Amino acid sequence: MSDLTPDSQLSQRASVALACLTLLAAGTAVYFNSLHAAFVFDDERAIEQNPTIRQLLPLWTVLSPPPEATVAGRPLVNLSLAINMALDQHLFRGGIPSGYLRVVGFHIFNLAVHLLAGLTLFGLVRRTYRDHVSGEGRSATSLALFAALLWTVHPLQTEAVTYTVQRAESMCGLFYLLTLYCTVRGADTRFRSRAWWWYGGAWAACLAGMASKEVMVSAPAILALYDRVFLAPSWREVGKRRWGLYVALAATWLVLAYLVVSAGDRAASAGFGRGVSAWQYAQTQFGVIVHYLRLCFWPRPLVFDYGDHLASTPAEVWPYAGIIAALLAATLVALWRWPKLGFLGVVFFAYLAPSSSVVPIVTQTAAEHRMYLASAAVIVLVVAVVHTPIPRLGDRAASLQRLAACIAAIIAFLLGCQTVARNRDYVSAYRLWQDTVQKNPRSARAHRGLCQALLDAGLPRAAIGEGTRALELHEEPAGYLNRGTAYLAVGELDNALADFDASLKLDPDDARAWYNRGLVHARLGQSRLALDDWSHTIALSPDFAAAWLNRGILYADSSELGKAESDFNRVIELEPRAADAYLYRADVRFRQKRYAPAWDDVEMAEQLGAAVDPAFKRELKRAIRAGDAPQ
Repeated sequence: MSDLTPDSQLSQRASVALACLTLLAAGTAVYFNSLHAAFVFDDERAIEQNPTIRQLLPLWTVLSPPPEATVAGRPLVNLSLAINMALDQHLFRGGIPSGYLRVVGFHIFNLAVHLLAGLTLFGLVRRTYRDHVSGEGRSATSLALFAALLWTVHPLQTEAVTYTVQRAESMCGLFYLLTLYCTVRGADTRFRSRAWWWYGGAWAACLAGMASKEVMVSAPAILALYDRVFLAPSWREVGKRRWGLYVALAATWLVLAYLVVSAGDRAASAGFGRGVSAWQYAQTQFGVIVHYLRLCFWPRPLVFDYGDHLASTPAEVWPYAGIIAALLAATLVALWRWPKLGFLGVVFFAYLAPSSSVVPIVTQTAAEHRMYLASAAVIVLVVAVVHTPIPRLGDRAASLQRLAACIAAIIAFLLGCQTVARNRDYVSAYRLWQDTVQKNPRSARAHRGLCQALLDAGLPRAAIGEGTRALELHEEPAGYLNRGTAYLAVGELDNALADFDASLKLDPDDARAWYNRGLVHARLGQSRLALDDWSHTIALSPDFAAAWLNRGILYADSSELGKAESDFNRVIELEPRAADAYLYRADVRFRQKRYAPAWDDVEMAEQLGAAVDPAFKRELKRAIRAGDAPQ
């Protein structure tokens, strides 16, 4: 850039600033209606039922997410959720009310990550074109803007941005891009000391990506390939110039290996020995990858849950296998003849490899969020291929470039409209699962999700039908649990008990099933069985506040006041704003003739919005004035 005049440099800076503002404005516009999207599906375990994000300290607890959640083995994602939670608690000045979580702060974080990723993609593509693709310096900013804009507003990204817990994918994508970008900046820096600051940033980004999601595994190898294709004339020169960086990046694989081992099979959702062989999964992925590519060019329909369908017939495997084989061959040829284009093909396959190759993800064989960064490679490749012949067309080049820019703007507008429309599906769990069932009626999990959404919407009768359909498609413990909960809601206790028994037979470690069965036994008047069920719930899930509360109520009803107070103490420890727990503890303390502590509990319950029986308050005041009992 040293040959540019000051005016030229100023003009370039202005164009870059305008491009960045355009990206930020476009991304914010198309995702603004996602800020109130509901928590859905895996958000329940990762956020609403995740005890490790309730406070920021001790940090080791936050960095050790529960093994059954999506965030297992992804400590940085869990930390981000804890930070969101802490900010919300600060805004509420005393904690989040029991049973309530603000979604806006979580979605603002997701959107910020996505916008930063779009800006990083813009910077990476721009610098690559400007400094490392011959003759493209003048077009670098516009080409980078088109690529980053199309990627940022593309509706295929909605699952990684609007589905809260899938920030794991967008965070990993951001760190993947930052690893490349920081290395490019370091390579382009003339001063060695400053270069190593950039390389240190690349290492930190790579480490953060490894702590966000397993697909980061390919980043060091992809960076080395980028180095060879764009920065260095030979592999020997790659090692000579930046061997220290690659040693440091390789060390992050050790961190990833530890996190993968510590996460286990993430609630039996991934890994071998889960009833799906590597070959079964791999042959299914041929069609899945072709489907992903189609969605890049025609993003309809978008499906929240594809289910666990496996390809089983030759028609479902071999045509798609032929397409993938041809694409792989084209990538290898391009890497040899046109390495700058071939590099993008390698990125596409390398990023998808962990989730779309031989390691079975048994709960969902396809998921749109897995294309988050892989789609960037496709979009950049299309922009590059369209642009490449235009400068060679002489006098017509300028007009064709303007035409291409107009077409790109129209496509970006149409994609953005589709993104806005897709975000509306996330406004509630009911709407999202209803949309999913319509698009993928073969998915048992979709019917199960709709069953739960209907329950949450107060429609248990309709929920029973969806729960039955889910079980017809796939008999699983969660299906029985959902339908049993619906039977419980309509008062069909025998059916509810049968479903909870079936759920526990398939999965005896499901705390929710034990808890719900306890509710049935309590309503049947079988207090001792209910106590046993809730004690089992607590043993499996010590932070299950509702189980402590209900067991405490039964202890109080049977005049075991010491045990009841101990359980209510635990509820308040877990949920400091649980007004009911203060009221029940006040009653227990009153019966123990500990009137002053009981009054304190009554006042606290009223501060938290609970309605207190006036007669109980009068009797408690009378007892305190009488002063005839120890306090």
